Amino acid sequence: MLEHGGRAPNLLFEDADLDDATRGAVWGVFQDAGQVCSAATRLEVQSSVADQVVERLIGLTDRIRVGDPLDLASHIGPVASQTHHRRVLDYLDSARSDGARLSVGGNAVGSSARSPRGSYVAPTIVTKLDPGARVAGEEIFGSVLSVLEFDTEEDALAHLQ
Repeated sequence: MLEHGGRAPNLLFEDADLDDATRGAVWGVFQDAGQVCSAATRLEVQSSVADQVVERLIGLTDRIRVGDPLDLASHIGPVASQTHHRRVLDYLDSARSDGARLSVGGNAVGSSARSPRGSYVAPTIVTKLDPGARVAGEEIFGSVLSVLEFDTEEDALAHLQ
């Protein structure tokens, strides 16, 4: 009830099992190309482990194969429409304009043989962003994970209200 809906945050504290937590974070957001109301699109990470977590997230995200959802080699498919594709890319442009860092992804990716006009977006991790940034607070419905840092539990909760 902290945020009254939207942006499905996860909090990751320094005493967590970082390998398990990052695996869960990656599939919690990128499954179904982030087009699920419960997609965990915001990850609040305690500052003391943020660099380690982001490194792990990037390593896992780099291995995700984007492509035709009917191809068993693909992990995630396209977003729902070309209009939505443009909307997701606009959010990523907004993140760049706000000074955030796109640590991995952040771009459209090629279409497949079966879907020559497919609307594919690379799984993206946005870091170094302000909690008030558009990409941190609005639902994107795309394969975009916003990573915010906090020092104390109170700091993390303040981001969620």
